[in-house]
Amino acid sequence: MGKKTAVVKMEEQYIRVSINYEDKKERGFISKTIGEVEQQLKIFPDVLHKDIDKNLSSFSIEFGGCEYVCSRESGDFIKILMDKLGIVECDGC
Repeated sequence: MGKKTAVVKMEEQYIRVSINYEDKKERGFISKTIGEVEQQLKIFPDVLHKDIDKNLSSFSIEFGGCEYVCSRESGDFIKILMDKLGIVECDGC
């Protein structure tokens, strides 16, 4: 498995975590894990995927509005997701 990192950005009424990964084969595993956390917590953020270049891809998980930002739910989601993915390197956490 390749290296995975996370970057968390927070603004007023908005939180985004980007999961960056190098091994393109991990896309399915990361997508499945996001779905598992959604079902576990009954939280359904916006999820975007993109290839940054031939060696790096990213999932962007975005929480908007007071229902997520004014509670601990988005932070719980990010923590559980990072634990399940084995991510220890995080900028902004």
